Amino acid sequence: MAATTLSKEHWDDLMSPILRICLPKGGYSCNFPHAIMYGPTDFGGRGLMHPWYNQDLSHLETFWEETSLESHTGELFGNSVETLRLELGFPGFLTSIPYKRMEMCATTSWMTTLWASASMFNIQIRDPFPCLTLSRVNDQHIMPILAADPHLTDTDLQHLNKCCMFKEVVSLAHLTTACGKYLEQSATTPQKAHTFHA
Repeated sequence: MAATTLSKEHWDDLMSPILRICLPKGGYSCNFPHAIMYGPTDFGGRGLMHPWYNQDLSHLETFWEETSLESHTGELFGNSVETLRLELGFPGFLTSIPYKRMEMCATTSWMTTLWASASMFNIQIRDPFPCLTLSRVNDQHIMPILAADPHLTDTDLQHLNKCCMFKEVVSLAHLTTACGKYLEQSATTPQKAHTFHA
């Protein structure tokens, strides 16, 4: 469970033939509603935990334990979190990044499934790994500014994020000259940067 990253739909497909065989053995019809099987006993369900929830709880538990122990796996988690932060261009904790807005910009991985489930259940994870820092006074991270713009579609945001990764820029300081008034351009005359500040 700690290693799998199957979606809820995939788990339903996987469990369907298993329940079709196991339900009659337990005295139920093979067509017994799965929602009742997975429902809580307080509301008339049978209290069977859906494997997708078990999987995601295992992810949370594994992440917490391995990062607390500072094990080799915890170091790999740290590398994954830092890589994801750099890929998305967001400075804060993983769960502070808006999942629905930024999911298209992230490479699918074990860490993105943890991020998705934490976002779905409003779980805050304050990881101990380094965050992206600003380079100077009045500097700003680029992607949070763009993500907050309601006029940009998800596809627009994905394209802009790819541009940032290609140019290896995270904040405005990476795009401007030392004085902060001009956009840095190679082999051309610097242009005023005031239009970039939104």
